[in-house]
Amino acid sequence: MHLPALSLFVYAGVTDLVDGWIARKWKLQTVVGTVVDPLADKALMTVVVGCLAWEKALPGASLHAIQLPTIAIPLHLPLISLP
Repeated sequence: MHLPALSLFVYAGVTDLVDGWIARKWKLQTVVGTVVDPLADKALMTVVVGCLAWEKALPGASLHAIQLPTIAIPLHLPLISLP
């Protein structure tokens, strides 16, 4: 069960990296992309950490330490990243 999950996580990371590289290389950056892409990254991390916590593979204190910035940063991100 771990290999499909790891494969999906790696795939999501690689596609995000390639997407960002293409957007910067050909100057295809948009206001929506500058807001939505970081939020999608945070959603991915929230799901991964939530799944690890659900499977008891992550201690409870670590869960809070990881998720607090993941939740707090997007609240200010749209204000910082707008052109």
